[in-house]
Amino acid sequence: MGSRTGPQASNSYEYDGSSWTSGGSLGAPMGNSGGAGTQTAGLIFGGGPGGGSSTTSRKYDGSSWTATNAMNNQRGLPSGFGTSQTAAVANGGFSPAGVLTTSGAMNQARMSCSGAGTQTSGITFGGLNYPAGTAYANAEEYNGSSWTNVGAMNVARGMYAGGSGATVESAYAIAGDGPGNPDSNKVESYDGTSWSTRPNLATGRRSGAADSGATSTSAIFFGGRVGGSDQSITEEFTGT
Repeated sequence: MGSRTGPQASNSYEYDGSSWTSGGSLGAPMGNSGGAGTQTAGLIFGGGPGGGSSTTSRKYDGSSWTATNAMNNQRGLPSGFGTSQTAAVANGGFSPAGVLTTSGAMNQARMSCSGAGTQTSGITFGGLNYPAGTAYANAEEYNGSSWTNVGAMNVARGMYAGGSGATVESAYAIAGDGPGNPDSNKVESYDGTSWSTRPNLATGRRSGAADSGATSTSAIFFGGRVGGSDQSITEEFTGT
């Protein structure tokens, strides 16, 4: 949904396990946004046309998008997680005021982090400092009110939307970019204690998006950029 690079798009697409089909239009171009929920009860927030920041939030019912309550803080490149459009978390990101942390502030302010889990048991990981561009490997778990530092990823990188997982124990960190590694093919998973290396992507890239279920044995990664070129690649992970 939406797009990372300009001109930002208002398109959304649905995946059925083998092919992509067009979903409902967002109603306005969006980029640098976060997301949460499911294919029939989704949520997109932040970002905006031109890859900027906003308080915009829209929800999806499986066929159409409608505007919903605005976020309290304007932001772009936030992390988002939560398995329901009525119980989601938006954390980190950039805004005209700088990098944001709110509502139980993270220990490390950052943008381009990613997340997994639920509103009361989640994790965020990776990210970039703004405007210096320093890449982070650290991860923090969220219990619904506060953040706690946990084991760091093996490779520091900005994640964009390359993280996913229905639970903390099934989190994936896929691709991203960092110093000396702008189009990463690295994949890691989290078991609730530490990060483990998983098989690399066939095509390293940044700015893609990921999804996975409640176990650590399946994940999908799609889109992204290689150098200055947008990609339509989809890769699935079905092993251990």
